Amino acid sequence: MRIHQKWAALLLLFSPLVLAGDNGDAVNERIPVTKIEMEAHWQLDCTDAWAALRTATAHPVTSGNCGFSAELTREIRLCGFIYQAPGVQVRHRCPDYRSVSSLLEQSSASIQCSTVISSLRELMVCPPEMN
Repeated sequence: MRIHQKWAALLLLFSPLVLAGDNGDAVNERIPVTKIEMEAHWQLDCTDAWAALRTATAHPVTSGNCGFSAELTREIRLCGFIYQAPGVQVRHRCPDYRSVSSLLEQSSASIQCSTVISSLRELMVCPPEMN
């Protein structure tokens, strides 16, 4: 009887591994929702966030995260996840939320605000055909 219990326990331990198989797609499935639905879910408006960022770079501040609020930095980061998801080949190049987000995170470091704002302005130039 004890031998049967040990075999049963071993089978229970290995069954998840067998069921998982070698299907890599099952591990990284993405929920089929539109980008607009994701914005609504996270209570974002990426177009408004981008406009707020334009306004902030037009009137630079050299103190306190270079004038970029924590909320704006969060919104841009989330927009990057929506439009330029990690691990996905990027097609949405402009606005480049991902690069802008990394610069905004650097604005709280010891980098000069003028350098951050100058770099942000360059990244925010989107030719009309790329919008």
